[in-house]
Amino acid sequence: VWQGLRVVWDPELAPRLQQGYAMFFLRSLPVAPNKFRPPSMVGGEMFEHPQNLSLQRILTACLELSSLAATQPTEEQLANVVRPEEVRQQELARMLSQWLALQDAVSCLMDSTLSDNKGADVGVGIRQALEKKEGLFRKNMMGKRVNFAARSVISPDPYIGCGEIGVPPYFAKRLCFPERVTPWNVERLRQAVIRGADELNGAVAVEDERGRIVALKLCDATKRAALAKALLSSSASVPGSDGDLMLTNRQPTLHKPGLMAHRARVLKGEKTIRMHYANCATFNADFDGDEINLHMPQDQLGRAEGYTIVHADHQFIVPTDGKPIRGLIQDHVVSGVLLTRRDTWLTRDEYAQLVYIACSAWARPGTAIDQDGPKDMLLDPPTIWKPRMLWSGKQVVAAAVAYYTRGLPPLTFSAAGKVPPDYWGKNSGEADLVFHK
Repeated sequence: VWQGLRVVWDPELAPRLQQGYAMFFLRSLPVAPNKFRPPSMVGGEMFEHPQNLSLQRILTACLELSSLAATQPTEEQLANVVRPEEVRQQELARMLSQWLALQDAVSCLMDSTLSDNKGADVGVGIRQALEKKEGLFRKNMMGKRVNFAARSVISPDPYIGCGEIGVPPYFAKRLCFPERVTPWNVERLRQAVIRGADELNGAVAVEDERGRIVALKLCDATKRAALAKALLSSSASVPGSDGDLMLTNRQPTLHKPGLMAHRARVLKGEKTIRMHYANCATFNADFDGDEINLHMPQDQLGRAEGYTIVHADHQFIVPTDGKPIRGLIQDHVVSGVLLTRRDTWLTRDEYAQLVYIACSAWARPGTAIDQDGPKDMLLDPPTIWKPRMLWSGKQVVAAAVAYYTRGLPPLTFSAAGKVPPDYWGKNSGEADLVFHK
């Protein structure tokens, strides 16, 4: 096989590829040192490491294959045999059997599930040593702790934004950002230093111009006031607050969106990290005790990348195949059906609140609303005027679509709904979806 593939490969593909035909063959097998294959003690008896069984099978198969190749009968010996073809077939069958045994042993070393001897003790393959929760990556490498990070159980919260992460006050007081003191923020940082580390909006530490860090938790009110007066030439470590950026990661990180940035929202009284349902598919989370990690960037460059490149609102599409990964869930679908049905009526307060929530999520975070500016968010007149002004649920969707497409030609679209017409009743028209300006 080696020689045949070499003859075909060299004139056809050799000039265009750096890797030759040798990449299809494994001629040397790397073996881990003995310190990574220690024996185990069970009941006072010593047993070999499971990986040694696979290595022993490979060595035995190699020796037997070499022995068979060395003892092959020559043509002169076959000339003295009554049935030479039968002898050739027997020797070839023995060689193929031992060759398959060698291939099975090597495959078992890589992945024990590929072994043909399912009932035998095939040991543990390299894949089994790496994969799942007990593997090398998740158990020994991904569980390491770092500074400026937090880890806790996640809980669902549909009342926060898709790009927000609910942070308990216990974490918010300890995840700090070293903010450089400038003439524009010196007064705010002075008040934070005076409040100290015990309050939520107080500073945790102060770094002077010599690089020395003073922990405010060990300072009394008099010393904190003195540090606040000399704050202009130093930096202060302020705790996380609403709107600060945090990197969110749930292990194992199997794709790029597994590490995203969220805007923090400090939730008083909470003990767990709160997350919106829309991020479940990205993190492969199901809220059955899953844990998640929070990381606080420590410089302005990291925060800028988080607000622009890594932010969760920019991770709707998977880089591998371009499919959306953050989409509607069952709660949204059910709510949409109930909202847009014919007998759903809303008061002015309910209608305005739903329109504002739907449109404010589309606006740029942190954008102030100008009361004297152009009125982009236009509210439709009520459908029912007397005896009480009421708006339909469909008007909420119409107002949101008009806000999303402002400055563009109006949306004109018609299609059939996903809910069967029989569920609504005959000739109800509820199964038809129509957008018309």
